[in-house]
Amino acid sequence: MAARRPNIDLLAREDFSQRALGRLLLWVLTVGRFIVIFTELIVIAGFITRVFLDRNLHSVNEDLVEQKTILASYQPVDLRFRQVHQQLQSYSRINEDRFDISKLLDDLITIAPLDMRFESLHIDPQSVDIVAIALSPSGFSAFLTQLQAFPDFSDLVLESVETGSARDPSIKFRLTADFKIAAVPTRPAETNVSGEAIE
Repeated sequence: MAARRPNIDLLAREDFSQRALGRLLLWVLTVGRFIVIFTELIVIAGFITRVFLDRNLHSVNEDLVEQKTILASYQPVDLRFRQVHQQLQSYSRINEDRFDISKLLDDLITIAPLDMRFESLHIDPQSVDIVAIALSPSGFSAFLTQLQAFPDFSDLVLESVETGSARDPSIKFRLTADFKIAAVPTRPAETNVSGEAIE
């Protein structure tokens, strides 16, 4: 009769999943799968968002380039408009404050005595410079009196006076008269003896 061999079972009879270590590993695997899936969803969502944002950025860049092109095309028009606007403002200001030179000449000729003649007149926005010759002291005095009473002048400055000889009682003088309100002619005007403007 053969000897009976002993039956040795190296595997545990208890189920491994029922052990504490088994339950722990099962929980780790389950949670790990969810973490991997969640991470993949986040990556996919990030990729889709990046594609969407890139398309929007490209569209915005194209719009910016188009707007810059439109603005650049209008820049010469804008500059021209600003120049015209400034010119109109300057013209309006000058036109409002323009000094009537012809009226001033008429007034000076009116108050000048018959025995006096003008050699030159220089008119700028602040004053008028007169060089004239009076054939008598009375004519010279009368002209100064009329200028002092002239409403457009504030100060009279007699720059020089030259008298003639005993045979020539004429008086050559130069004086400057300031305007009470600064005139704004287009440019300083100078006239000759006949009263015509010298270019």
